[in-house]
Amino acid sequence: MYPRLSTIAVLFGSLAIAACGSNGKGADTGSPGGSADVEVYINEFMTDNATALADNGTFPDWIELYNAGSKTVDLSGYWMTDDLENTFNWQIPNGVTIEAGQFVIIFADNDIDQGEFHASFQLDQLGGEDIGLFGLNVDDNPLIDSVQDFTVLAEDESLARTPDGSGNWQPTSAPTPGASNGG
Repeated sequence: MYPRLSTIAVLFGSLAIAACGSNGKGADTGSPGGSADVEVYINEFMTDNATALADNGTFPDWIELYNAGSKTVDLSGYWMTDDLENTFNWQIPNGVTIEAGQFVIIFADNDIDQGEFHASFQLDQLGGEDIGLFGLNVDDNPLIDSVQDFTVLAEDESLARTPDGSGNWQPTSAPTPGASNGG
């Protein structure tokens, strides 16, 4: 059973507020914050990767980011976390960009020694955790997107926005890391 969710609001920029409803699978901030030019979403993630996506012979948790905008976004210096109270958990390294309409996979394996796409945290297989993407410190570290209190997922099952970048989250046993979720 998925947890009951409430509508939440995200402050982005200095004056605008956007709110979106939820669908019972994890509270969703719905709209990227920060610059009006930034439309990057947490688009899909997996917490119990047994065979779905290999990385150097292992199967770590992963998070897919999606750029719904029309411009390349430089993610250098952005922050990701599995705890919204710990905004500065893992900083995306310099040089990481995401082209318009494209995807970037971040391995949430708590093993940053494996490379620039490996975060310093793991996702909890039992759910109830958060995933957050925050902007640059120089911009007051705005919340770009988040998934709050996500649900328990089965082995090799992901939670995906369908269609990409929407507020509609669907569990799927056919994950699409690095590709469109369809819809």
